[in-house]
Order: sequence, then C-alpha cells, then structure tokens
Amino acid sequence: MRVSGAILFSAVLLVCCTSAFAQDAQCTFSASNISFGTVDLQKGNPYDAAGTFSYACTGNSREIIRICPSWGVANDGTRWMTDSAGHKLLYNLYTDADRNTVWGTWYSKTTKGASIEVPLGRSERITGNVPVYGRIVANQQSVPAGAYQANINGGNAAVSYGYASKGDCESFKHGSRVSVGVKITASVHGAGSGPAPITAPDATNPNTGTGPQASSGQSDQKQKKSLMQKLKENAEYQQQQQDKAAGADSSSSQPAQEARARNIESNSCMTTMGADKANELADDCKQVTTGSHKGCNIQENTCDEIRSTTQKGCWGLAASAPDFCLTKYR
Repeated sequence: MRVSGAILFSAVLLVCCTSAFAQDAQCTFSASNISFGTVDLQKGNPYDAAGTFSYACTGNSREIIRICPSWGVANDGTRWMTDSAGHKLLYNLYTDADRNTVWGTWYSKTTKGASIEVPLGRSERITGNVPVYGRIVANQQSVPAGAYQANINGGNAAVSYGYASKGDCESFKHGSRVSVGVKITASVHGAGSGPAPITAPDATNPNTGTGPQASSGQSDQKQKKSLMQKLKENAEYQQQQQDKAAGADSSSSQPAQEARARNIESNSCMTTMGADKANELADDCKQVTTGSHKGCNIQENTCDEIRSTTQKGCWGLAASAPDFCLTKYR
C-alpha cells in the first residue's frame, strides 16, 4: 500500500510540474515599409520592390508557432496607392519572389493571408523574418506623375498566431490579434495623358442567406410594406437634398472631388472599421443593389455612405427586400 501511494504521489507531482511549465506562445512583430523609388510608367513595365516581416517568439520547446499576418486587400485581390488628387497606381504584395501569390487577409473570402510556421527549439525562443514582395502593375502609362502612397494599418493589418497543434489561421483569426502596419510609396516620373482615375474594383461579393429569418402571415407582410414605404420616403428626401447640394456646388466640383479623395484614404469604411466588419456592411449592400455596386465599395466610401446606399436599395425592393432591411436599415 505504501508503494502504491508513492507512485500515485509521483504521478500527481509530475502532472503539476508539467502544467506549471506550460506557457502560451508570445510574439512581437514588425514590418519594414516598401518603397518603389522613382518609376517611369511610360515604358509600360512592372516595377518590383521588397520589404520584410519580422517576428520574435517564445513558447514551449518543440512546439511550432503558426503566424497569420493579414493585410487588407480588395476581394478581387487588387491594391492601389493614391496621390493627393486621388489618382490611383495599382500595385500588390506577394508571398513569393515570382509575384504569383498575393499576400492577402484571412478575413477575405478569396485572397487569404500568409501562414508562417516557426519551430521552437530547446531554447524556447526564436526570431526571424520573411520577405514581402511588391510589384507595381505593368501598362499604367496614363497614370499622372506625382507622389503615391498607401497605408495598410489598424484593423486592416491584423496578425494572429498560436501553436500549430491548436489550430490553423482560419481559427486563430477569431482570437486575439495585434496590428502591424506597412506603408508603400512610389514616385511616378513624367506626365501621362491625364485621364480619369483608374476605377477601383468591387471590394466584396454578396453572401446568401444572411440576416434573420422572416416570419409568415398577412400582418407581417403589411407591416413590412409600411416600413418599406417609410424607408422609400426618407431616401427620396435625402436624394433631393443631395441633388440640391450637388447643384449648388457644381462650380467647384473639381476641388471637392480632390478634397474627398484626400479624405477617403483615412476615412474609408475599410480603414475605420476594419476589413471583416466593413465586408459585412458591403455584403448587405450588394444584395440590394445592382450594376457595378460602386456605392458598396469599402475602400471608396465611408461606412455611413454604404449604409445609406443599402437603405436606398432596401426601399427600392419594397416588400421583396431581404429581412435584414427591416432589422438593420429602418
């Protein structure tokens, strides 16, 4: 009996000591800015540059830490820099030297972020870095000369991580995260023909089946029609006010457009709310609008502007509008 008690005590002691030494992974990160220098777009060539994403991690020995950096990107995988007048210079970031795989975000439906796996040795500590490859897209001869810049920061620059044995990047993105921003710059040499800015692509695709389920019954249908009529009247009034303001400001439309371009870079819905929440707004918007869905673009509009576009789309559909129109956009 004494031997059995000693064995049991040793087993309990071993479990306690093993648990005491277990620790969560802890990491710090940084990223260098990426400068393309001066580029001559008149040649029609692409231009390449590179930066680095650095990490320093501690954790349990023999574990592998999985790092999941996300940098905001439009849903079709494109990015752009802008100058002070709002002209756009298309570029992108890649995980490979051949510039084939776009470095996206784990909050995108299509263009995912990077997954970096770093093994911890017996020292339980590791540091290192990985390259970030950049490229300015070819055949942009019409882009005007000037200084161009893009800032990926805040909620658009989220890094999550954890032990690889506990999950993948899709699961880690819902946990704690830190923001690691990066600035991309370029100076365009020479003057293009000065056309309108490059049209930005849609940032999202619609989701199906979102929003609460509708209840049935004639009373619910009447209430829905009544609410839709109120939405319609409110939206029509807002449109009238906007039309009046547009007519009053027509003489100074160009300065206003330039001011908006400067303002939207720091106040776009994607910048202020982050990619995941902004995409939720855009998903609603695209379900109730048609055409190019320009008013749903999270990089070209503020969150309030997207909500306003969604509201107009809701009343336009009247009784056939999705149920979220009643619960979220009255």
